[in-house]
Amino acid sequence: MRKLALLFAVTVPVLATPLLGREAPPQAPAQATRPLKLALFGQSIIRYDLRRESPESAEQMTKLINGYDVAFTDFEAVLDKSDLVDGTARPASRGLIHRATSGAMESLKAMGVNMVSLANNHSFDLGEEGVFSTITGARRAGFAHSGTGANIAQAAAPGYLQTAAGLVALVSFTSPIRAGGEATDDRPGAFHLRFDERTQKINEEDRQRALASVREAAQRAPYVMVYHHCHHNEPQRWQVGAWRRQFAHDLLDAGASLYLAHGTPVNRPIEIYKGKPILYGLSNWIFQVRRPIYYAPDPEAWRSVLASITLEENRVSSFTLTPLVLHEQAGEGGVFYPHGAPRLATGAQAKEILQLFADQSRGFGTEIRITGETARVNLPR
Repeated sequence: MRKLALLFAVTVPVLATPLLGREAPPQAPAQATRPLKLALFGQSIIRYDLRRESPESAEQMTKLINGYDVAFTDFEAVLDKSDLVDGTARPASRGLIHRATSGAMESLKAMGVNMVSLANNHSFDLGEEGVFSTITGARRAGFAHSGTGANIAQAAAPGYLQTAAGLVALVSFTSPIRAGGEATDDRPGAFHLRFDERTQKINEEDRQRALASVREAAQRAPYVMVYHHCHHNEPQRWQVGAWRRQFAHDLLDAGASLYLAHGTPVNRPIEIYKGKPILYGLSNWIFQVRRPIYYAPDPEAWRSVLASITLEENRVSSFTLTPLVLHEQAGEGGVFYPHGAPRLATGAQAKEILQLFADQSRGFGTEIRITGETARVNLPR
């Protein structure tokens, strides 16, 4: 594939090694060697090399990520094997297509990202060809990944990342997926967690499959991350349905260390359950959409946080939030110009983002203390 030239050179320490191609992880539980430091970001709808499009943003994010064992995002795009952002692969069906070049993944790698979910509602935008090209791209970039595969067993299987703090597993699934994009016993696709809006229930087969994958991962790794890409919204987009809260609790009880969700680009509450963090929504981290002006009236699509979490003995010991914006603000009435590249939020913008998380999370028993342009999640004693 064609290589894009770097606009600046950075040095990122080698912190972790993915187990690629579904290599067999340890059969016995691996022990944690020290606390695990995680950098969790919103979803990445990324189409181009961020270093080329927004070098200042890429450089700032590289510095922000440096020093973490795990840096995670959802890769919400499909690599076209032609390596052209408007490529040649035929879309699976009509609708919005998130097509990316190899430079998109390479820029994430250069910034320090080392773990991604590939399960989302755009995983099948380019059909089976897109599923395989994206998996190939993730492997070439050296990412630990999960959520898609040649069949449902592969799509539901945990991905593993060996870090200096111990082995980290990732289980990923999406609800919903583009028609025909769910992996089956004999068809590639994403791990689709089916949900019935009418009954407000998860398909039991899918629910048990997710729990089984978490249990499998917990037998082999001291840390297990669960990622859920969810577009099933309550009457208000920021609300969390009772079914999803219960499912998150069930996953943590099954052995997961944390639950993280994206989907609809909004920021949702944070909860601490039995000493384990639940992040119900972090909106976007990178948002290189074709029609940014369409989303411009929605400020929630253009702001998020870096959730910096330290896990110790499978419980959260430190949890801070660093606010991020994906736009430049100017003029009266909150007018802004979207460009989709993240940068650190400052001043009133930073406080507004953090206050939103604090207000929403209070109903989940979570207190968030804001100090200047960062915030700390108070942990239960």
